[in-house]
Amino acid sequence: CTGEGQVVAVIDSELDVTHPMFAPLAEDKETALTQSDVAEMIASGKLHMDLDPERAYISSKLPYVVDYAGDPYEGLPDQAAYHGTHVSGIAAGNEIEDADGNK
Repeated sequence: CTGEGQVVAVIDSELDVTHPMFAPLAEDKETALTQSDVAEMIASGKLHMDLDPERAYISSKLPYVVDYAGDPYEGLPDQAAYHGTHVSGIAAGNEIEDADGNK
């Protein structure tokens, strides 16, 4: 099971959108949610928030990222508190290698 073609939602604290495991998908991969899909979803008004689709869409890997507890686009928090990054990485992160070749 690769998860290809699936959409996963994670509601958690702190997400480091710059982490390598969230690099955009390869150009030849078809995604379930495009930037246009996200813009249409936001424009529908069903989210009950005034959001900017250009800021909510991060990449093909992270098509919709919003902070519902504070400023929707607040900067990255203290790195020691990246629980959401850890959980999201387990659910949908790309496999990466460190400088020593460890995965």
